[in-house]
Amino acid sequence: PEKGKANKAIIALLAKALRLRKSQITLAAGETSPHKRFWIADETSDSLREKLQRLELS
Repeated sequence: PEKGKANKAIIALLAKALRLRKSQITLAAGETSPHKRFWIADETSDSLREKLQRLELS
């Protein structure tokens, strides 16, 4: 492990895929685990659902 380098990379990937700012995404649980939970700020559940559906279609 390199001091959260992989976690930062996952946040960057999520931000790009969901068209969010990296600052909107926080690792909520699983810092050293392969099972992670993220907190996404300033987005409604409907907005996130739409973005995830677009990802499924692409």
